[in-house]
Order: sequence, then structure tokens, then C-alpha cells
Amino acid sequence: MIFEQIINLIGKPLNDAILQAFMLEHGFKPAKKAEISNRTSETTFWIEHKKLGVNLLFNININNPLYPPQVGSKKGMFIPILSYVTFLSKNITYPLGLTMGLKMAQVTQLLGEFTTKSSDVSKSWLNDDGSESWYSWNKTINETKQIQLHARIKLDNKLDELNVSVIEYKTIFQLFNGLNSENISQFLANVNDFNDTSIFMEWAIKHGLYVGQTTEQAGVTAVKNGLPIVDFFQQYVTASGIYLEFFAPPHQQFVRQYINNMSSHDVYFGRDYRLSFLTNKAKRNNYLGADAQNTLAKVVLNDENKVKMFAVLDARFAEFNAHSFAKSVVELKP
Repeated sequence: MIFEQIINLIGKPLNDAILQAFMLEHGFKPAKKAEISNRTSETTFWIEHKKLGVNLLFNININNPLYPPQVGSKKGMFIPILSYVTFLSKNITYPLGLTMGLKMAQVTQLLGEFTTKSSDVSKSWLNDDGSESWYSWNKTINETKQIQLHARIKLDNKLDELNVSVIEYKTIFQLFNGLNSENISQFLANVNDFNDTSIFMEWAIKHGLYVGQTTEQAGVTAVKNGLPIVDFFQQYVTASGIYLEFFAPPHQQFVRQYINNMSSHDVYFGRDYRLSFLTNKAKRNNYLGADAQNTLAKVVLNDENKVKMFAVLDARFAEFNAHSFAKSVVELKP
């Protein structure tokens, strides 16, 4: 019963009357903060209930378009939203036949094959002997509210924790900061951020890597038919970021590893883009420096420059599909 109650509360702001009544009924300590400033580095907080075996995480900035920041009582203040719940108790009835203490084979029998293993995130997660350190399962339990159940277990251990949360998308490109009252206009005005992001996005759309959320799919089709990428951002993109989950599943590993430099082979888009347009040795050696950024800000996204970058992206995509960057050179020669 308590499991279902909590599931229905996920996504509600802290000041919601039903959420407050639930917390009071079950003895959760009152939150120390009713609102959080956008200037603080701590945008989340936990409220733990050790006796009940349930911990609640509140967040003012959830990476999911269904849950935008909730504006507080004055400018710069936001109301925390219940976004994540950890269940530790053996006395709670869980869905899908799950109970605490199950071994991996039993979890697999109930949930099917694992969704993710440790090396999918990074090779650094592997054990010293090269074996996987953990396996995890993600099961969407409420599609409308974008709520998922998450279980993780080590091969020789037993299940001792379940998590239920709003599905938080993984940011590939941060476009603007909604907590600072920014919108897509700030992204479009920042030449360097716009140029490299739009180059990748136009290529990804035209090659079928980017699918987009429901509200973007007409725009994706339009870009394939010749709509300028700047118009795509202006007319169709409302989220503060471009998320991994909006790319086609078969290509998400390429996107995640290449954009975020997570392949363990030091091959990534940010460097490839910058070095494609920097010819001065000093600027190439310090491609994140101010001088390099000033030069990059003068890059015009004309057909010639698009052809140049699309060739780089084609090459990296082929390398990933062939050997996951294992045989790639770190720096492509201009």
C-alpha cells in the first residue's frame, strides 16, 4: 500500500497538500527548506526515514520536460519536487514479484535481462579481473508520468535496495539554464555553443540518429527536408537540453561516448570540432582558451564548413561502428 502511495506522490512539489499529509502521517521530518535559491550549488536534498526504510529526494531541476522548475514565492526561488525514492525495507510489498534478498538469477527471472551493466557506463567500473561490478534494470511503471523502477545488484550479492524515480534524461548538450530564467534565445546568441551543437544536431537528424521528443518530430522531418537548423531550435525545441534518450536507441552509445568523451580512448566531438577550425599552433594547443574561442566565434556555418564537419562526423561514426574508437587517432588531421 505504501509503495503505491509514494508512486502517486512522485513529481509533486513539496508544498502539495497530499504530499504534506502523507509525510506527516508516516512521521517524516519536515523539510528544512520550503524553497531553494537558484544561486545555491545544492539543488537537491534528502529526507530520510530509517525506521520506515524509505528515503525521499527533492529536486528543483529535473532533466525531464514533463517536470519543469516550479517557481517559488519570489524571483530566483524554486519549490523542490519529489523526484526520487529509495526503498530499503523488507516489509514493503513491491511490484513485479520483487522482494529484498533476491539473488541475481531471481531478479533476472522477474525482470528479464539486465538493462545496463557497469562497463556500459565506463570501463573504469569493471572489477580488477575484468568482470562486471554490477548489473541494473530499469522498468517504466508509469509511462504517462515518466516514472521508472530501478534495481542494481552485484553478481554475488543480494538485492537490498530499490529506487523509483522520475526518468531523468541524460544531457548531451545543455542549451540554457532554466533556473536563471533563460530560454532558447540565450543559446542562439552564444555563437560557439550554437555552432558546435547545431553542426552535430543537423548531421544527427539527417543521418537518422536523432528522433526527438513528440513535440519535435515535425521539426526533425522538416530539417531532413531542408529546414535550417536554427529554425528547428527556434520553432520546435522547448527543453533546456538535448537529451540522450531522444536519439535512436541503436546510436545512443555512439552519441554518449563521442560527445562526453566516455569511450576510454580520448576521442570526442568537442576537440574534433575546435581543431577543425583552428590552424594556429598555439590556439590548437589551447583550444579551450580565450584566443581560440574568439577565433571560433568567427566561424560561419556555411555549406563549406558544414561539409568539412560532416566529413569528420562520418569518419568518427564509421570508426565507432567498426571498433568503438579502439583504433582511432586522438586528433584528426586537418
